[in-house]
Order: sequence, then structure tokens, then C-alpha cells
Amino acid sequence: MSPAPVFIFSAPYCGGSRLLAMLGGHPQICALPELNLFIGDNVGELLEIAGFSHGLLLDGLLRAIAQLAHGAQDDVSVAKAHDWLEANPQADAAALLKQLQAWAGDRLLLIADTQSPLRPVDLQRCAAAAPMARYLHLTRHPHAQGALFAPALKERQFVPTDYKDHSFKPAQIDPQIPWLRANHNILRACAAHGAALSLQLPIEAMETDADAALTRICQWLGLRCGAAERSAMRDYKHWSYLQVGPTLAPMGLEAEAYQMDDKRYRRHAVAAPSLAAALPWKPDRSGFASDVRELAARFGYS
Repeated sequence: MSPAPVFIFSAPYCGGSRLLAMLGGHPQICALPELNLFIGDNVGELLEIAGFSHGLLLDGLLRAIAQLAHGAQDDVSVAKAHDWLEANPQADAAALLKQLQAWAGDRLLLIADTQSPLRPVDLQRCAAAAPMARYLHLTRHPHAQGALFAPALKERQFVPTDYKDHSFKPAQIDPQIPWLRANHNILRACAAHGAALSLQLPIEAMETDADAALTRICQWLGLRCGAAERSAMRDYKHWSYLQVGPTLAPMGLEAEAYQMDDKRYRRHAVAAPSLAAALPWKPDRSGFASDVRELAARFGYS
């Protein structure tokens, strides 16, 4: 019997791409990029939504199918992947996961997802499609997350209105809003799914002691974690999805993945000030909302 998949759920810009890339080096793991499997009820809806979005919504799924089914991430293989999706419009998320697992063999499917946590209905689709899946809830200090996410949001042509603080005129981008929403949604999903199938981990653990954090994850997953496996996981830059893909599907990960070696990114990702500190992205330099501070403290941040 094939193992149930594992999902890394996190708010945007909480390190999910980095952890995914590291775990992708483990020989027993088949780590895949962001697939956006749960934005619709079936492949037909995925294709329709992707068509409306005019974006890169399906890049991760296309690259994953190209790699697993055709052994390459090039435009020819991506075109074949798109043809496969169009030929299977009634396939739902459960069927897609089953097919991806068949292509992956006996390796454990590991999938990052920073979008479903923002939408409870997507998490419900995930639970229905993979009832025995395991959830790794990844957190990051909200100050570090905000310092990284706010500049990225300002560069976007469209920012959802519910990512903004409407007490300002005009409304101002405030990344603590999606941080709070996503983490609350993940907590509820994990509680409904069962404690035995969930693990919570701060991405900061990868900075303080990566080997210990990787060992903890591997033990939870029941995988080997000797010196060879740990070395392979630390050498994350060889993970094939970490590089920009072909013309027909260039992306597939959140933007954070392509900034991991940037000095500014490293400065904010490694250290965060107090939860009481002023927020650099707020026009009035105010601090976190009380419910953000409370949830962050629950996660062990100070």
C-alpha cells in the first residue's frame, strides 16, 4: 500500500519552500512544488480558474506531472502534462493524488501549500481527498514573516483587499492579516484531522539546529535519518523544482523560494525582534494586533 501524502501547510512567507527543498533531498521522499489541487472540485475547474487568473497557478502541477510522468521539466514535457490534464477534466484531487503517487512509486509524496490555509474550503477539500494524509504545520515569527512578505506584496499588481488594513485611507498592506488567518485555519484543520496526523514546527528550528529539526521530521514520518540522509537534505539547492522552470511553466513555488540566498532575506529570516516592536510596514509604526500577539506567543514566540 502506498503511503499517505504529507502536506506542509503554512502562511505565505513562512519558509515552506525552503523546508520542502531540504526534505526533497531525502531518497525516500518525492517532494513536489505548490500544486493548488484544492482550488476547485476537479481538473476541469482547475483549468477554468487558471484561465481566469492569467497567472502561474498551474505551474507547479504541470512541472510535477512533467517530471514524474516524462522525466523532464522542459516545454515538451510540460505541454504533454497540460494535455493530460485536459484529457481528464473529471479527475478530482483524490484521483490526482493517486496518479501522482503511482508515478512516484514507493516514495512519500510531500507537497507544500501556502494558499489552501487562507481558504477553509480548500482545507476541507484536502481532508476529503486525503483523509489519512499527515499535516506539517510550519510557523514563522510574524515580524519576520511580515518584513519579508510586505515588500513582495507591494510589488504585486493585485493584492487582495483582505490583506489590507482598511483603517487607513487608502487601505494599507498588512501581512499580519493573512498570517493570522492562515495559522488559525491550519490549527482548526489539524484539530479536526487528529493530533496523531499533525506536527507543528517553527522554521526557526532550521536555523538553530537543522539536523535536529530534520531528524524530528523524519522520525515523525518513519523515515531513515542517518548522516547520509541529513547531508542530502542540507544540500537543498539540487532539488529540481527550486530552479526557474521552462517557458510554459516557469514558477511553481511561492516567491520566497527564489530569495533564499538574498542577504536581505537572510537578515529578516534568521532573527526577529520582540512581538512588542513597531512594525516597519505600518504607516503609523504601530505594533501587532492583540490576537496576533496571543497566537504568536502560543507558538512560542516572544
